[in-house]
Amino acid sequence: MADDDGELAWLLLVSAVETAAALWHTEDASQLDLLVQTNPELADLLRDAGGEDLVARAAQLMKLNRPTAATQQFLLTFGATPPTERPPEWAQFDFSKLQKAINLIYSYRSQVLHAGAPFPGPLLESPFVGDLAVPEEVPSGHWTQYGDNTLWMAKDLPMHFHTFAGIVRRALLAWLDELARR
Repeated sequence: MADDDGELAWLLLVSAVETAAALWHTEDASQLDLLVQTNPELADLLRDAGGEDLVARAAQLMKLNRPTAATQQFLLTFGATPPTERPPEWAQFDFSKLQKAINLIYSYRSQVLHAGAPFPGPLLESPFVGDLAVPEEVPSGHWTQYGDNTLWMAKDLPMHFHTFAGIVRRALLAWLDELARR
């Protein structure tokens, strides 16, 4: 399906991991913890503007973001390990940036579903393989042109579909392994 309809593949994969994360997620995380974990920049901005009280009041709105937080925590807990076979360093995803990448992918998914905006075109394309042993994990270069006039900066293209699918797969398998050991 990823070859035939890349946007639908992204949407279904994000929805699948969101479903698993909802089953895994415990309800004992406080709203404040969720705000700090899912959007540390916002928490810092609120803290600077109005102190801890403003952060705590804004955290009450986090009920709306619980699926985002659960998905992020799930992937960071279970899927944050790189694959065993990787392309050269220039074509590798930087796993220290996984949280930011998850947020960006989730944002793209929300824009597709709620605003009708298309998923970034370069993330719908097949990765470069060339003479590499395995495909590149991220789009190469500082920017990518898609279509006639659209330029995408590298910072806005966190990873290729197969890279995210591998992260989700490793997360699901690690979670199922944990469940089996209980």
